Amino acid sequence: MIIIDTSVISEMMRHEPAPNVLRWTATAGRLHTTSITLAEVELGIVRAARRYGSIVAGREWVGRPIAAVDAQIAAVCTSRYISGCPAGHPQHR
Repeated sequence: MIIIDTSVISEMMRHEPAPNVLRWTATAGRLHTTSITLAEVELGIVRAARRYGSIVAGREWVGRPIAAVDAQIAAVCTSRYISGCPAGHPQHR
C-alpha cells in the first residue's frame, strides 16, 4: 500500500504537474491517502476561498468591483505572498 501526502496531491492539482510526479503516480499502482492529508487539502481550499471572498467584498465595499478572474488571480498572489514564498520559488511557475 502506497500512502501519498499533501505535497503529492497538491502537485497533481497543478495546471502542469511536475513530469517526475506524473511518471511516478502513473506507475505506482493504487494510491491511498489519510484523513489528515484530506483535511490539509480542504483547509487550503477554504483559505483560498476566504481570500477570494475578502478581495471581492473589500472591492465592492469601497465601490470598486473586481472581475472574478482578477479576484482569483489576486487571491493566488496574496496566498503566495502570505506564505512567504519568494519570487523565483518553484511555486511561482
